[in-house]
Amino acid sequence: MIVEEINCFDAPFLIFIKGINHLSDNETLKLLGFRKLKIIDSLKEKENSLYLTRCQNWIHIMDNWLYNLYHKTSIRNRLDDVGKIYDVFYCSIGDIDDSFDFTYYQDGKLRRKYVLNDTVPKNQVIEQNIGEVLPLEEKILSKEIDVQVKIVEIAKSVGIGINHKEENIICYQYDLPK
Repeated sequence: MIVEEINCFDAPFLIFIKGINHLSDNETLKLLGFRKLKIIDSLKEKENSLYLTRCQNWIHIMDNWLYNLYHKTSIRNRLDDVGKIYDVFYCSIGDIDDSFDFTYYQDGKLRRKYVLNDTVPKNQVIEQNIGEVLPLEEKILSKEIDVQVKIVEIAKSVGIGINHKEENIICYQYDLPK
């Protein structure tokens, strides 16, 4: 399903990698540690499934609402390694609260990492606040809008083109090393 307000696939964990369009989907996913990849003909939630599309010069990888990728520390570790080579932006939203985070690597360096924990209503805690605030970040975060809309707007503010169309999204099932 596409969130029309932001033209983005509805997902709790989003990964954007710039400059690897020369790699096939399989090569890209193997770079992140995925194995035994299989295209499945479905946009319905399945265990160990992810969604992939391309917009402009960014590859977009999106989790399912079972939070399979979100809970894999190995994915974030791999993304941090890939961020030393390519521009990477990844972000996630909480399940039943307004928690969220985003991490942005540019030119091989961690430029921004922001983690907001909101597990106790009206008691938001900024757990990590690393790097310089992105140009539109404060304005976007101050808006009274849905958390997913906020983090996707931040992604767009760093130059990530997002115009998802369901017919261009491929669903993969995968295995990950333990």
